[in-house]
Amino acid sequence: MENSEVYAVICISILLIAPVIVSQQIPADKRQVNAWFEGIIKPVKERGNSLDPELIQAESNPKVIKVRQGGGGEFNSVKKAIESVALGNTKRVIISIGPGVYKEKIKIERGKPFITLLGNPKNMPNLTFGGTAKEYGTVNSATLIAESNYFVAANLNIVNLASKPEGGKTIGGQVVALRVSGDRSPIYNYNIYGFQET
Repeated sequence: MENSEVYAVICISILLIAPVIVSQQIPADKRQVNAWFEGIIKPVKERGNSLDPELIQAESNPKVIKVRQGGGGEFNSVKKAIESVALGNTKRVIISIGPGVYKEKIKIERGKPFITLLGNPKNMPNLTFGGTAKEYGTVNSATLIAESNYFVAANLNIVNLASKPEGGKTIGGQVVALRVSGDRSPIYNYNIYGFQET
């Protein structure tokens, strides 16, 4: 199994168990965490009606799209990969992003649920853009905007490259790196960089 597929399976597994984990108190003693986890997380087949049916259906046959800057993928930009996903999508689409710096403003529209942006944890890709409040408005200055439900991101550096506001008084100098406004959107192992309101 290729690395991107392994990470995809891990990502889907985490998404399916996340609602159960957050509803239980995690033990403070690290030695008890494994026993706690095994006690509350049952295999998907044993959980009956406790999982979101829409999510189970979407995860049943995920599609992987590879983004690679140097070739070897279907696309060389994250934005193009997202544009290839149809509005009203009902299946998990995992966009496997190769290492490198992707300088682009990325938006996942509300009508494109079940999109995952997945990087390699050993060589995380950098999603970068330099939007400011003066140019886009604060909310829309984000490098990555995810408006859809069931969005997942893992192993990414999300960076707003706009210059540091001078003395904190630059008019329209606010910058956002990440804005997520959809429901049920877990994000794992990421770094967010920017000078203000990341």
